[in-house]
Amino acid sequence: MARSRNCLTIIIKLMRQQDKTAINNMIDKNIKKEQLFGTILLVIAMSFCFVSCEKEQGNSLVGTKWVYSRSQTSCIVTEFVTDNTMRAYSAYTNTLAPSDEIANGTYSISGNNITFSMPGVWAGMLKYEFKKGILSGNLMTITVVATGGLDLSWDFVKQ
Repeated sequence: MARSRNCLTIIIKLMRQQDKTAINNMIDKNIKKEQLFGTILLVIAMSFCFVSCEKEQGNSLVGTKWVYSRSQTSCIVTEFVTDNTMRAYSAYTNTLAPSDEIANGTYSISGNNITFSMPGVWAGMLKYEFKKGILSGNLMTITVVATGGLDLSWDFVKQ
């Protein structure tokens, strides 16, 4: 009888140990599932960050104003209104208020290069037609063609 009692005790201990092992295995599987779920959430959150960063870099010109100072009292102002529309005008340096008619046009941007399509800006007796531009930080160099076919290069500063 003592022997069967010892065997029964050993069997009960083994069963308890197997239950503990099974419980530990279940806990390990749940932890792994939680880790996998957390990793998936992290990847999704990071992909949203990358997508939102790409959108912000789309067209950084929209809403910006650039000024080329011709003299102490006059300048040329270029404003980028939407993703592809802009306007330019001759202005007074101290107020940036238009001093002549406003020329509306379109533009396209590819990297740091800008291509313009607009009738031209009157400044004094000459009309200047914007052709192309290159962005470099807060500086935009625009090639313009003056009345008579003279090519000029103007440096506009971001305001």
